[in-house]
Parts: sequence; structure tokens; C-alpha cells
Amino acid sequence: MMNSEISCRQISRRPYRIQKNCVPIDMGSESLVRSKGIHCEFDDRLRRAFNSTVRQNSVRSSLGKGIILAFGAFSIGSGTLALLIALITAFTAEDTSKAAIVVPVVLGVIFIAAGIGLLIYSGKVKDYSSLCSQAEMLCDSAECFRFKFKLLRYTYWRNESDPESEVTEIYADLGELAVEIFNFSDKWERAEYAYAALIDVNGTHMFFFFNDEEQ
Repeated sequence: MMNSEISCRQISRRPYRIQKNCVPIDMGSESLVRSKGIHCEFDDRLRRAFNSTVRQNSVRSSLGKGIILAFGAFSIGSGTLALLIALITAFTAEDTSKAAIVVPVVLGVIFIAAGIGLLIYSGKVKDYSSLCSQAEMLCDSAECFRFKFKLLRYTYWRNESDPESEVTEIYADLGELAVEIFNFSDKWERAEYAYAALIDVNGTHMFFFFNDEEQ
């Protein structure tokens, strides 16, 4: 749960244009960053804050990739087991109903397909993590922009009848663009400015959002 004393303006719906952090940026959002932000020197202080943001995100990406791989392997293993049960039942049981074979086969195919999908997705997560790692090494070529910002809080319930299903999302309002803040803390309330770094990694324009209180 977020600290309720953090001063965020409550909003009733998500901002119109949202940019996630530590991901590729689209042309429209990049144009807003360049036109609304104040170009500033990417000095040692900001470089340390930038590197901290990138490393935190890399750790989360590695953890997420590991979890996805584990679920993928479990799903494929479960599906394979279901198919083996169906085969054994079909060849050994003397009086076998169609459902006793069809159900394990269907479940096996579903689990295997889901597992393959998760493994493919984990590869995308790995590629994304690699982009972040390269961005840290290429930080000298990054462009940095400074913003005055306001904090926004959007709250909703996954299940309106269950108070425990409350979800809170925090955004930094930059005017025409809002950035979702995942690693939110009271450091964002203390920060006077937020910074956006744009960096080209092998033709992919990456966006990193941070404040100088993160050191």
C-alpha cells in the first residue's frame, strides 16, 4: 500500500497519454518530451541517478524473466504429463470412455501451448533487459530533459465488491504527457524536478524517467 500522506492529486481516470518508464518511446511522446522539457546537461549527478534507475529496472526484468521461465517450464511439463496419461489410458484400459482420453489431450495441448507462449515472451523480456543494459553503457550519448511535474494518483478496484482489491497507480504529470511511476517512494515528493533521458540503442529510442533524489 502506498503511504497515504504522500501528496498526490486524485484523478478519476487515467491520463490520456501515458509513457511507461525504461521502455522504447513512440514518436508522439518523444516529440512532447523534446518540446515540453528543458534540455539540460547530463552531469555526473544525473548520470548516477540514471544508472540507479536502469539497474533497478534490470533487476526487476531478470526476476520477471526467471518467474516466466519457471511457469513456462511447469506448464509444458504439466501438459506433457497429461498427454502421457491420455496415451497410457488409451492403450492399457480395456473399457475407456472418450472423455477419459479427450479431456487430458485437450488439457495437455492447452498447457503446452501456454508454456511455449511464456517461453517466447521470456525471450522478449531478455531482449528488453539487454536494451536497458546497453543503455547504461551508452549513457554518455543520452539527451536529458528537465521537467516540473505534479503527482497524480489513480485508484480503482479489480472487484468493486471487494475493498481488498484496490489498486493504486501513480503518475508524474508533465502536462500533455504522463509517466507511470512503478518504483514510487516519498523521494518523488521531495524532488523538485524530474528528468527524462532519451537514448538510441541500436536504432531503438529508449525512455528513462528519474529524479535526482534517487541516489
